[in-house]
Amino acid sequence: MDKKSLGPDFIGIGTMKSASGWIFKCLREHPEVSNKNIKELYFFNKIFNYNKGIKSYYSIFRKSPKNQIKGEYTPSYMLNPKVASLIHKHFPNVKIIACLRNPAERAYSDYRYNIQEDGRFKRYKNFEDTINNDKEFVERGFYYKQLKPYFELFPRENILILFYEDLKKDPIKFIERVHSFLGLKDESYKPSLMKRKLSITGSYIIKYKLPFLNSLIYWLDSKIEKGSKLRKLIDKSGLENYLLKFRQFNRMKIIGKNENVFSIPPLKQSTKFYLLNQIYKDDIQNLEVLLDKDLSFWK
Repeated sequence: MDKKSLGPDFIGIGTMKSASGWIFKCLREHPEVSNKNIKELYFFNKIFNYNKGIKSYYSIFRKSPKNQIKGEYTPSYMLNPKVASLIHKHFPNVKIIACLRNPAERAYSDYRYNIQEDGRFKRYKNFEDTINNDKEFVERGFYYKQLKPYFELFPRENILILFYEDLKKDPIKFIERVHSFLGLKDESYKPSLMKRKLSITGSYIIKYKLPFLNSLIYWLDSKIEKGSKLRKLIDKSGLENYLLKFRQFNRMKIIGKNENVFSIPPLKQSTKFYLLNQIYKDDIQNLEVLLDKDLSFWK
């Protein structure tokens, strides 16, 4: 059996808070796509997973029937500059999918979701304070910078760039584009999720059994610089994996209205203008050239 038959036919790489879950679940419903596909494998962007070896990645797709399309969707892949070359190293012909969203609106949605998850952004006063003090958070919106390595490595016809705004306008046409890109015979298949929103931010509350320890982990994580020797040591040792497992053990999800989320003010037009015309302006212009697409609907 060749490597292509063992590995994925498609890999979704981003972006976060841009309907990746909806896209993936719609695909899993299609009779020509394996419903054994798993979302968010974190194989190529978490060194403790990648170090398990490529055979461990192949094993994930073994349960998928040979006559069905296999794939995964990890929205944070776009954020790691090493992922493109790692995917290309093992799967140079795989199809790449990314759904983009107005970077200012995506950031605001991401912020609200993080507050719902009782995440690290709660350390800041508000959304504006977060974008002014959290460099990694702001960098999530530099799509050109993140996508450029994929266009340098993969054939352009193997990359599908979607837009969240198109999904909102016409979900049927949107998902048909994905079906066509993957070469599915029944392009017009309509998933049951077509007009449903999967995740409503603010619909649950996260509590921790040991809140002090969770806060301590976030604080320590914020103090260790990206790319530092200590950060590399943590990545290689697999300590991050144990911390992630602890967070899951420590976490309790309670269904109910999250007042912390609903008390967040709407996105200010002045903040949106600042992000689009000062922070992301050059990146958007470069993205327009890369994709040969007018993105004035963002501006």
